Amino acid sequence: MRLYYLKSKEEFNKLDKNELEEHEKALQKLIPESEKNFKFKGFSLVAEDTVEFDVLFGNGLSYPNVNWRETVNCPITFFNNRMRFALMIIDTLGRILKDDKVYIMEQVTPLYKHLKNKYPNLIGSEYFDASTVSGYINNEGVMHQDAIRLSFNDQEFKAILSFDVFEHVPDYKKAFMESYRVLENGGRLIFTAPFISDADETQIRARLDSNGEINHILEPEYHGDPMSSEGILCFQHFGWDILSLFKEIGFKDAYAVVGWSFGLGFLTPQMIFIAEK
Repeated sequence: MRLYYLKSKEEFNKLDKNELEEHEKALQKLIPESEKNFKFKGFSLVAEDTVEFDVLFGNGLSYPNVNWRETVNCPITFFNNRMRFALMIIDTLGRILKDDKVYIMEQVTPLYKHLKNKYPNLIGSEYFDASTVSGYINNEGVMHQDAIRLSFNDQEFKAILSFDVFEHVPDYKKAFMESYRVLENGGRLIFTAPFISDADETQIRARLDSNGEINHILEPEYHGDPMSSEGILCFQHFGWDILSLFKEIGFKDAYAVVGWSFGLGFLTPQMIFIAEK
């Protein structure tokens, strides 16, 4: 298992390029000569068993390209590469005890259900729309939270978990500030989001104007949304500047964790961010 802690683009660029190139060559050898889904044998940490991961074509890419991040699914838990890596990081670096109070920015997903079984005091939420007040709970028991207007008390949570959410928040800086507010001292924000590894600055794809209208800067990009079949707009892809932003907000430390492992089914380098209050 390769695992690196990175605090800048310069540190990322110092990763062994030969090793990464050899890893990429090994990946290409896995791709079949015709477009058909295939399997890869490895150990699933979340399932605690050796499995044959399902590698699927599609997910926004066409053959012979594979969206390694969003596939390599465990046949027991159905969690993909990205999710399984995130769960490993939570277990190893989250410093979360069973009875700690934890907030995750999702609630109607298998990932939420899995973590709720591990952490009974886990609170989850979804985003309904701009007119709904944070803290509202619908008839199905699903809570609405707006990441820039959380209804929680100051220093309420030991950890905040967010997986591919912040890219959909127009004012992501305010969202990070809200996360800081509701975290305990010593708590951690752990999240994933689309990230451009060679970008110094975050790439803004769309903005909201003063009237709440969306101004598209780049071609609109929509991602899957468990609350809507229409998907949800991506406002930005993050760059290395977010690590400095965390420090400005008041976090005592912030870094990216990058890792990969053929044996564990993490077939491409995965990146997850941790900000410590």
